[in-house]
Amino acid sequence: MPKKYWALLDIQQETLIDGFKITLTTNTPCHLFMRWTTVVPQQHSIPVYRRGIAMHADKYFCFDVYKDNEQEEPGDTITHTFIKTNWPVCETRYFYFHGTIDGEPSPSTTAIFRKHFKGVTMIGPFYLVVTDYHWTKWLRRYVSGQSYAQCHDADDATLIPSSSSRMIQQWKYAVNKYYIGRKPLYFDTSAIPDNAVVMSAILHQKASYIAGHIEDIYLFNAPDLHDPPVLADYGYIRDLTTDPVAILAEADVRNTYSNFWYLNKLGCDNISKTGYTKLAMRLKGDVDRVEPTTYNRLYLDENPSYLHIAYYTI
Repeated sequence: MPKKYWALLDIQQETLIDGFKITLTTNTPCHLFMRWTTVVPQQHSIPVYRRGIAMHADKYFCFDVYKDNEQEEPGDTITHTFIKTNWPVCETRYFYFHGTIDGEPSPSTTAIFRKHFKGVTMIGPFYLVVTDYHWTKWLRRYVSGQSYAQCHDADDATLIPSSSSRMIQQWKYAVNKYYIGRKPLYFDTSAIPDNAVVMSAILHQKASYIAGHIEDIYLFNAPDLHDPPVLADYGYIRDLTTDPVAILAEADVRNTYSNFWYLNKLGCDNISKTGYTKLAMRLKGDVDRVEPTTYNRLYLDENPSYLHIAYYTI
């Protein structure tokens, strides 16, 4: 029976908190195993003879102590996933791949790979920049006699001291009288190295009180907020939602006052390594342009927000 072969076409890796996710692509369906060891592979030489004369020596390598791990996917596949967690920091592993086709061992193997896990750095907290205009100000729009659409779509607002009000809100005060509040957030994340890849970022923001009907709070990337904020930033924050994928994170605040916003990949990719990471917070009703029938408010705790960030360096 003829032997069946496979070939490696591509190999990719994704760094995890405690290891790697390794994905291979092969030219034909097969079932692969990762054979790995922490011991440097042994090297041997085999002389090659021609008519009884030693011409040169071929090298081959062997693993003295090893483990085999099977791919995640069942059966024969073209894509092969290996999730290697619990990888000790600063441990080097050597590995290659072998496998079967239709349940029969294949003579095909890959080259030997070497991978070192440097570990992931947890950094933070990065506290909200506390200045007279960063923490103690928020943007509120209110003009008597305007419709909800006029108030919602305005290009400017008023900067209100947080000492007197810390609300993100939509509030119908009376007929043609609306309050809409949006919050800019600034964090100095310049301590993150330039060669860092941010894996996770969590915004901590405690709410001291919730009034009315609030479902979710949305968080947006806002790199072009002015420093310090200006009144026109109210309209700028409004325009951040022209594309739904602009949302970095959301948190349900109905059942808890201690909230965590887990930034998605877009949010992690937009963490600044050279200066301020600028974010903006809005009510879901504000984002969806739902006219309030009463007051919907999230009172932010007087303690500043902060970010926790995990990254690895390349």
